[in-house]
Amino acid sequence: MCIRHAQFFECPSRDGVPKRHSIKSNILCSNHFPCPDAHWEYRTSEYTQMCPGCSGEPPEVPSQRPQRDAWDRDMAMDNVWANNYIEGLANAVFAWDWARHFSQSDMSSIKRITELYPTFFLERRCKEHAHRPSRCHCEAAGPLAYLYNPAAAARRHFTDQAAARFEANAQVQSEFARQIFAEIHRNLAAECTGSNVYFADGIARQPFFSTEAVMRRQATIDEIVGKAFKTVNDELLESAAANGAKWTDAHTLMESKAYRRKGLVQFMCQIAVYDNGFSMARFCIVVEKLARIIQTPQWRRSSGVVALEKLANAVSFPPSNANVAGYGTGTGFEELIWEAMAFFTGKREVWAREIRNYTAKRLVFQQSVEDVTDAELQALIKNNGVQEECVICYADYWERRSEKEVPPAVSSPPAAERPRPRPRRRLSAQESNLSNLSNISNQIRRLKWDDDPNVQLRIFGASTAGWTVLDRGEQPVRIKHCGHIFGRSCLFRTWVTEANDPDLRPACPMCRAEPPDGVIRMMEGFLGPLMTRGAAWGLPTSLLSLVRRQ
Repeated sequence: MCIRHAQFFECPSRDGVPKRHSIKSNILCSNHFPCPDAHWEYRTSEYTQMCPGCSGEPPEVPSQRPQRDAWDRDMAMDNVWANNYIEGLANAVFAWDWARHFSQSDMSSIKRITELYPTFFLERRCKEHAHRPSRCHCEAAGPLAYLYNPAAAARRHFTDQAAARFEANAQVQSEFARQIFAEIHRNLAAECTGSNVYFADGIARQPFFSTEAVMRRQATIDEIVGKAFKTVNDELLESAAANGAKWTDAHTLMESKAYRRKGLVQFMCQIAVYDNGFSMARFCIVVEKLARIIQTPQWRRSSGVVALEKLANAVSFPPSNANVAGYGTGTGFEELIWEAMAFFTGKREVWAREIRNYTAKRLVFQQSVEDVTDAELQALIKNNGVQEECVICYADYWERRSEKEVPPAVSSPPAAERPRPRPRRRLSAQESNLSNLSNISNQIRRLKWDDDPNVQLRIFGASTAGWTVLDRGEQPVRIKHCGHIFGRSCLFRTWVTEANDPDLRPACPMCRAEPPDGVIRMMEGFLGPLMTRGAAWGLPTSLLSLVRRQ
């Protein structure tokens, strides 16, 4: 399920009557393709705060909970969507688990990887453009993918790990195998292009790291999976009672298979926990369908998902081949669960540091500025010579940037003075000699970003893809310690979201006056002594989205 999120805000206006501004965003789930229109969920949130266009605050970090939050979807499509989502996830888990127990001497490797190649292709494909994974420079499919959908980033992570296991296999990397893979690749690419399964409206950053939401989903998993496994135990006890109260080896075998299926379900649910592309209601449907396979096949109805039933059967009856001993065991899925938890924990820690820095800098901003009404502004313009426009963006206060033209002197600098565009980051494979190999084989290689170790740097003033800001204005604010007036959005971005130079503290853009020591000490009290090192600011917020006034 994918989500179209409409957010409505109450923003200040020239006449003092709050204006209703709105923004719209698109959030895609981690499934292979963007959902059909009938499968989308629609969320409407209403706030009493200013919109990101007026306040300058990043849209994915609202400063308050919505006063009203409504969800809408076609419930008749719940089952169809859940089957599609679980089908793709089950195919991916099958490939990941098989690769973990893949033997380099397995003679069936080419046949098996030929069957699994579509999964590698679909898990690595870009949802926005028809280009190869090795040529993709889209942020939503790169190292920052967890800011768009943590579950999609985790699926790509496990796919990369599975692909890395094939690099040293001579059979898989042979010319014969590459020709087979190339043909499959061309067919899949042509099918995606012909069906136009790409999303052109932009994907919004919406990291799903809310502790409250994650704990609520985890509690749902524990409840549903626990009930499903208890049902298995009850059925086995009833069977033993019908057999004269004798617990036989057959019951022990069925219980061990149920344990393995339980580990599988817990791992798949762990991936779905961090999928921000569907609501809690849809999440419950996914967990209930997954938990159904824990029960003994003879005593339950089918889940309706072919790939899930195939995966459950593979886990229940692991191959007897000695080369893949242990395939599908519960211990293996416990390891995958811990690995998934470690992946998400690492990303949550990165995001938590970002939010901590952002909150501290926002605190400094809030303590250093005060709002200016239009009546007060007009008096200052008349008596003190204050400009009637923001001196940072050259737009009148309360208006859109498009309603007032920017002076030619600052709108378009000479070509010789324009900064050179940043080079696009190059995505390459792990080994240094890949330039001599076919790009097709990169589908089963571990890809990584190797152009710049700091992939989180962005250009000053970068706009936000996936966010549609329909209305915006800019309220004037006064810096308390110097008295200069600027637009709130521009000053907030200058001091908070775009203030990533560790050697600079927030200062007035005109007189360079810094906030008083009392305000800085308040921030230090919030962060602790470790973050205060002389004159350095050292509070990067380079992961937050920016919304420019246009």
